[in-house]
Amino acid sequence: RYKEIEIPILSFHYIRWWFIDRLIEVWELFVGKVIKDTPLLWLVYFLLGAKIHPSTKLDAFIREFDLVKIGAHSKLECNLVCRCFSSWKSDDSLRLRFRRIQVGRKCVIRGLVGIGACVRDSSYIERLAAVPEGAQVPVKMYAKGSPALCHGEYTQPEELDNMSSTPNLILFAVMKIFAILVELYFFSACTHFGRRILEGRLPVRFRYTVLLYWFIILLFTSILSMLTCIFLKWILIGKKRPGHAPSHLWAVFVDWFVDYHFGLSLTFFDVFFENSKLVNIYLIALGMDVDFASHIWAVHFPPSKLDLISVRCTFLSTVHLDVKHEGEWKKTEVRNSSVGYSVVLKAGAKIKDSQVPPLSIVKGTLNGLKSGDAKNPTNYFTDLWCIFFGIVIISSLIVAYELSQYNAEDPAGLGYSVAKLALVFLSQMAT
Repeated sequence: RYKEIEIPILSFHYIRWWFIDRLIEVWELFVGKVIKDTPLLWLVYFLLGAKIHPSTKLDAFIREFDLVKIGAHSKLECNLVCRCFSSWKSDDSLRLRFRRIQVGRKCVIRGLVGIGACVRDSSYIERLAAVPEGAQVPVKMYAKGSPALCHGEYTQPEELDNMSSTPNLILFAVMKIFAILVELYFFSACTHFGRRILEGRLPVRFRYTVLLYWFIILLFTSILSMLTCIFLKWILIGKKRPGHAPSHLWAVFVDWFVDYHFGLSLTFFDVFFENSKLVNIYLIALGMDVDFASHIWAVHFPPSKLDLISVRCTFLSTVHLDVKHEGEWKKTEVRNSSVGYSVVLKAGAKIKDSQVPPLSIVKGTLNGLKSGDAKNPTNYFTDLWCIFFGIVIISSLIVAYELSQYNAEDPAGLGYSVAKLALVFLSQMAT
């Protein structure tokens, strides 16, 4: 179990923690992403020792599970880690500290919560906020800033109250688990269908037929899942417009399911075509008002929100979109601007001819340069970079494949197998 303790870096305890932490990170990358914001993630953390109420919405990951406690009907949208390095004067004095984090009932955590902090019931931690180590957030407080300070009382939104009843929570959990099963069967069917199509159609004597085979399978599955996402968006969600935002169970589930499928469909697509013009085409097909002069990342524009944002001649880095305010959808518009890293765009924000610095929160209207001064010309450098990056990835697979196929004098020997596996991993990391 994780305990509230302080350990030196040059110790067995630190090596043990580091090894387990690396395994958890790999699990988050390949498995946690699939079960994120589902009851299965709560079950995993519960079995690992975390004290989390089953009604908690886990849209983020946690570490040092035994030191985390979250009350009923809370929402976690920012990762929780219960350790930090202490100040040091030399390498010998460097130590790692572990402390508990407690979150009360009906809290919304969108910002960083430091170790040893306690967030009381019905409190709200805004995005980009940072609750300091050991801080106490009072009951029903709205905290923002870094370090986080209380800015008045927080009132519970209507949709949180509607989803707090036990029957709704149980039904929503069952629907999410069913959706995961549907996704697993869908991707399995796509893979099987692709294999049937390619059967006997690839060159037999080509040395890299195996690599080509699986590359085409993954590409085919990704394209088919993206087309399915477009179909689901228009059939289940339709076209959203500013106005009343329904908060009943079916509306919430439909938004979640389409966004969930959207995230999974981008897994392979983002590797080769991230920030290319194909992203713009895909988002336009989903209903977003965006032009080809804009540079955006698809992962930040889920189908449930993209109808309510308009982007023209703009560069958008990592952004956080809020499209709902006081039970109504609000339209967000960005024109001739450059928006920095991890900027929060509040519902109804209007940005024109501006340069928004990183780690900012934008509300209302923001006008910067005179009209026509801000320019973001269309260029295709990013598309060429995506192609080059794809060639590099494929080349790295070829190197690893060649090493795995190499036959030495004693191919059955344990030493040979270990050395070959090490070379495969090193070549993959190097490329």
